[in-house]
Amino acid sequence: MLNVLFHLLSLKSVIMIFLINYILWAITWCKLSIKSNMKNQWMAFIPFFQFVLFLHMIDRSGWYVFFLFVPLINIILVEVWFSEFYNSFNVGVLWIVLSIIIYPISYAFMIYMSYSPKIKYIGCSSFVE
Repeated sequence: MLNVLFHLLSLKSVIMIFLINYILWAITWCKLSIKSNMKNQWMAFIPFFQFVLFLHMIDRSGWYVFFLFVPLINIILVEVWFSEFYNSFNVGVLWIVLSIIIYPISYAFMIYMSYSPKIKYIGCSSFVE
């Protein structure tokens, strides 16, 4: 499916789509880290460190990222971590379930979380400033 889409689009437009996606995602993570008062907010703009920043928001060490290399356990842990992440921002159960099951909803909801004044960080982290 994506292969057909990539053949329809030129290489320049595909690169632009990925670049816009990356910039939007990095700004979203940066806004979420500002909202949660994290140290080292610049990590939101480096792809590998975005996940370390995510782990710091749920009060996990960056070393937990190595669990992502273990098959099957990585899928389970990502789901558990994302539910903890949404709980640390006091998000309702319906949004948690929808965001974990359907990725585009998660993407759009995280953008909403980063800009909404209604959603506050209520989690406890040892990585805050």
